[in-house]
Order: sequence, then C-alpha cells, then structure tokens
Amino acid sequence: MQNNEINDRLVAVGQTIKAKGWESAMINIFVQYLAMFNRDVSPLDPMISYQPSIRCSTRNQYGAPTAHEFVKDWHNANNLEEALEQLEAAADAMPRMEDEAARIESAKAKLSDDERRLLGLRA
Repeated sequence: MQNNEINDRLVAVGQTIKAKGWESAMINIFVQYLAMFNRDVSPLDPMISYQPSIRCSTRNQYGAPTAHEFVKDWHNANNLEEALEQLEAAADAMPRMEDEAARIESAKAKLSDDERRLLGLRA
C-alpha cells in the first residue's frame, strides 16, 4: 500500500466525520512492534499490532469537552488494510454531532442532584 493511498483514505474518513457535523477529529493508526529478545522465538513473532482510533468531542453550554472514542474493536486489526477498514466503518457508523450532544444532555437530565454532585456536573 502506497503512502498516497493511505493519506487519501484517511482524508476520506475525515470528510465523512466532517459531514456529520463534528468540528474536529483525531484519526490515528498506532503501529506497535513488541520486541522481546530475552526469550525463545514463538509462533506469534513478530508481535506487531495495529490500533485504529477516532476521537472527537462534544462541548456543553460552558464549552467543556466530552471526549468520545468511536473505534470499539481496535484489537482485531491484523494489518494496515484492516485498520483502515475499521476507521472507515467507524466513521460511517458515527452519529451526527448534534445527536450525540443531545444524547449526553438527555442522560445528564435523568441524574439526581446527588448523582450530578458526585460526577462533578454543574446544575
């Protein structure tokens, strides 16, 4: 897979998220190689993992952010192609920003005064 193709697919994921009304997003693919040299080689070597991630935030009336992670099954990516596919699927499945903000406000409205105090939420 060439760099240009990876870049184009990441930008397309960003455009999908932007179209859903989100103001910004952090779209990542972490690649990790766990090298353990003080043991015998195992069938799992090399231990390379790919972790796709989409993080966005909504803001309440005071501008305080609430972070959201939209890739739920990141540990099942076995290569870069699968990680990109997971990012694309997660972006397609994401709710609109307004809907997510309304869902959060609805959940907060159901909390008692004591629950709001314990969670550090303003009235």
